[in-house]
Amino acid sequence: MTRRKKSKGSKSPLIRLVGLEAAAVAAAAGMSGSPATAAPGDLDPSFGDVGRQSSIATQFYSSLWSVDVQSDDSVLFGGGGEYDYYGSYDEFFVGRLLPNGAPDASFAAAALERTAVYDTTLQPDGKVIGVGTVRQPDGKEKLLVFRLRPDGALDPEFGLGGLVVISDGSASREVAYSVIVDPDGRIVVAGLRGNSLLVARLLANGTLDAGFGSGGTYQSPEASGYNARIARAAADGYRIIAQVPDGDMGWDCSVIGLTGAGVPDAAFGSGGIVKQLLPSGRSLSCSSLAVQPDGRILLGGMDGDANGYIGRLLANGAIDPSFNASVVPGRFKSVSALAVGAAGSIFVTGYDRAGFSGALIVRLLADGTLDTPFGRAGATSVDLKSRRASFPTINDMKVVDGGGLVVGGSDYSSWPRSAFVARLRGDAAGGSPGVLSMKQQRFLGTEQGAQAVLTVRRTGGSQGTVAVTYATRDFPVPPATGSEHAPGERAAGGADYTAATGRLTWADGDVGEREILVPIASDTNAEKPEFFEVVLDSPEGGAGLGAFGADIEIAGASYPAGDFTVLAGTPGVTEGSAVSFWVSRNFYSQGAVSVTVRVAAGGSATPGQDFRNLASQDWQDVVLTWADGEIGGKQLQVLTVADGVAEQVEAFTLELVSPTGGAALGDATQATVQINVPPTPPKLPPPAPAASGGGGNFGWLGAMLLGLGGALRRRWIWNR
Repeated sequence: MTRRKKSKGSKSPLIRLVGLEAAAVAAAAGMSGSPATAAPGDLDPSFGDVGRQSSIATQFYSSLWSVDVQSDDSVLFGGGGEYDYYGSYDEFFVGRLLPNGAPDASFAAAALERTAVYDTTLQPDGKVIGVGTVRQPDGKEKLLVFRLRPDGALDPEFGLGGLVVISDGSASREVAYSVIVDPDGRIVVAGLRGNSLLVARLLANGTLDAGFGSGGTYQSPEASGYNARIARAAADGYRIIAQVPDGDMGWDCSVIGLTGAGVPDAAFGSGGIVKQLLPSGRSLSCSSLAVQPDGRILLGGMDGDANGYIGRLLANGAIDPSFNASVVPGRFKSVSALAVGAAGSIFVTGYDRAGFSGALIVRLLADGTLDTPFGRAGATSVDLKSRRASFPTINDMKVVDGGGLVVGGSDYSSWPRSAFVARLRGDAAGGSPGVLSMKQQRFLGTEQGAQAVLTVRRTGGSQGTVAVTYATRDFPVPPATGSEHAPGERAAGGADYTAATGRLTWADGDVGEREILVPIASDTNAEKPEFFEVVLDSPEGGAGLGAFGADIEIAGASYPAGDFTVLAGTPGVTEGSAVSFWVSRNFYSQGAVSVTVRVAAGGSATPGQDFRNLASQDWQDVVLTWADGEIGGKQLQVLTVADGVAEQVEAFTLELVSPTGGAALGDATQATVQINVPPTPPKLPPPAPAASGGGGNFGWLGAMLLGLGGALRRRWIWNR
């Protein structure tokens, strides 16, 4: 229970403006800002909730993988899940959003059971082609292609009732990750058969195209088709990203070139393949592919050092020396999707290296440099409405008329995953009021620091005057904290911190950040960490909410190095058994620290005689160490000694002493284990005299079988 504290005065919550831009300064001086007439990269407020729609397939644990934009600006989306932990597939989903972002109830997508959908595309007549994998009753996975009519029903004119399964039975897993439709209506898919790249081409009715590869398929045993992506070459043929062995027990990104006949393109790379896209010794994993109108090939992914990567090849497969997107590794840890815009512009999205909430998107010029008119200095982000900061991943995006963008993906920081679609304005469109959200999901404050500081930002637009209210709030239950912190206690408003409410405002054109300052009370009590929260509510001026809450942690007495506790794995063991003790560094992890484990005085068991270190014949004190930033438990095993002497039950206690590096001892510094003497086996009566005819031997054999049966039954029960 939180102890009530005396307030150190009537400190009031403060609001601080940070990093005001020119428009905000002008507004503060009384000059009116002019509404933006065009703001490429702003969220489109006419779509969903200020450009976002995240009420998609929330009942599924799977991911949204694909988006497509139809001629009337409706958005088609598709997704699906992998084979899950419990041995079953999540259901797939294919749906459609109206141009305003509302779900289209008239789109009755077929319910394909045990199917994961990894890509979709549109035919000119509005029909939908989808690909993925379907799990069979025998556990095998087969590559599936399906076609839906414009209303979402399976198309009976395609394959068997709208479905085509491509499988030769040679592999337990066959899956398609990518699909395109040729100008003549033929359908080309790329994926995986076993561990090999598989490319197949189908006629418009779903039958395999005998004029492609070998009977309609091309298979490369030298390349893995995991995460394969396919695009049509500028003239004819296809380009596919795949993985090839890197010679060091791993895989490296490569590009496969096929002709329109489905054979390696001799004019591309070396025999139809481009390997070693990065200098020798640097591995690369590719996840995205796009071909520009001039035939140059864009690749996106992540290198072996966790840096985002984007590169470009000439049409013949040579590395394009005129392209330098050095900004990408500085902004992204990985690239998840690419799209080609007008005049050679390139949209890039992936995992933001800065770690801020939201999905980051940048637009590059044709030479790889930032296109600064887009968003803010070339970058924008999609903040989803969530209780805490979220980190959504965009898995697909499509460029629409006027340079606008439709993106789709999933928020992997939530469970179940939240699928979303967002629409961004283009070069000729208007602006957006944007989204207001917490910049961080937690703040660690100290009583000595006297205040907690939270930052609120405006993203996705700056048009018009907007505002949002904020308030502090006690947790109704103890909060579930992150992996770096053990659960603490609830802080109490008015005792541990000063309850605060307020209103934050932004003028037209203002994208400056705001800080919320909440006073923290100080006392001399030695306490565990305490928590409360700050929430945003009631946005004004058409703005949306992003991450609307943040945790405030008031650091405990063991800050910043943490404290140590010990726990025995079991309260008692039998002589001759080992017992585990767990010593944990809790709450904080700043600096290298250590603690000594020794035997406490007063135990009835004798060190070295009744118990000892596992690696020695005696007992020795043990020093356990943690590096800077390391937190959690370490195991210490102790072996009890079977001395064969009939004696009373004994016990020993291990205790923690001498913490170093500024760490403290926690509230559980001792752990006791009882050593139990094995029970003496009962004496068996002598065997009965043997009866005539060998009855005595049979009786002995029967007793042995009964004993064996009992032992087997006990083992069966234990193994259950």
